[in-house]
Amino acid sequence: MILKEDVPQPFLDVIQKYTSEVDLLISIGSDLTRDGSFGEQWLIFMDRTISVYARTNGAISQEKNISIEVLTKIEAQSLVGSGVLEATTRDGELVELIRYSNVHTTKFTAAARYLNQIAKGEDPKPVTDEEPVRCAKCNMLLPKGTNVCPRCIQKRKAIIRLVSYLKPYWVLAASIGGIMLIRTAFHLVPPYFTKILIDRVLNSTNYALLGWIILAFAGMRIIGSALQIAIGRMTASLGFGITYNLRAQLFEKIQSMPL
Repeated sequence: MILKEDVPQPFLDVIQKYTSEVDLLISIGSDLTRDGSFGEQWLIFMDRTISVYARTNGAISQEKNISIEVLTKIEAQSLVGSGVLEATTRDGELVELIRYSNVHTTKFTAAARYLNQIAKGEDPKPVTDEEPVRCAKCNMLLPKGTNVCPRCIQKRKAIIRLVSYLKPYWVLAASIGGIMLIRTAFHLVPPYFTKILIDRVLNSTNYALLGWIILAFAGMRIIGSALQIAIGRMTASLGFGITYNLRAQLFEKIQSMPL
């Protein structure tokens, strides 16, 4: 995770107006302004001070400047379509430091974790310069610990591969599908009995038919519950079987790999 991005020279020139030495521990850019519109801001941390610099109408200025000594907590909060880095002072005041779009969430979350360690007086873990992994095709930031892009993955092949795990249990899977269809059909029957109840019972004194309709409703409820129990048991059995095969294949693959 890169927390020391290359700061554009115009921003460096302004930063140098506030300090003689520019030893940046954190320097990460954002693509939103403080009002949520698209723009350019930079979060700078040096000399135990958090600063935010923004470019407005071509002019660069310092928007925020706060000592980390007066802060108790720094958090990266998720909003709708964007995020915000917030700090809580020792007086309980909530200070909004910088806004950013979701594409920058990962690095600002890491920055919040790093700054929190310093605010609590802990020895922070060193900032790594490891380049975040991005998809070579669409340049999307990949989830941590994987090289598979969720946007570019061929979903058709993935579905076919998942369906292949049903082969040893095709009878069970077909039975589950059949019972689900039967249960759906049973759910369509009660409205028909309701129609008979309104048209032929409530307008007459046909108590015998009323009794049969009540028994039919009770029977439908019992049958529906039985079908639901059967689907639940069969689905659990199918899930356990597929999970067992997946674990067995994974173990076999690990065993075949060199030490």
